[in-house]
Amino acid sequence: MRCATRYQEEVKEAKRRIGSNIRYLMDTLGLTNKEVSERTGYDDSKISRIRSGVSERDYGLEILITMSTVLNISLSSLVNKDLRKEATGLLEKEHIEDTETAKEYNRSIF
Repeated sequence: MRCATRYQEEVKEAKRRIGSNIRYLMDTLGLTNKEVSERTGYDDSKISRIRSGVSERDYGLEILITMSTVLNISLSSLVNKDLRKEATGLLEKEHIEDTETAKEYNRSIF
């Protein structure tokens, strides 16, 4: 039983981290739930649940790959990193110097 509890806690923490990363990227790129919904084909409420990190279901690989593609970030970074802590490095890596440029960049790739 102890392993199941540990697994459940790790899944909850991963969901929180992924949700936080998605929320951060969407905010930085100026994307709304509706815009991401249109690009992914998922309904607004699903995007909202994923963003919140409290979805009652586990995220399938398809959802993670789709979100990483739409948000223009590697799957590994989306799942494993704390992007808020690495924000400056991420923006510099993408040659994006400010939020307005990030929004323009995002619009240009879609």
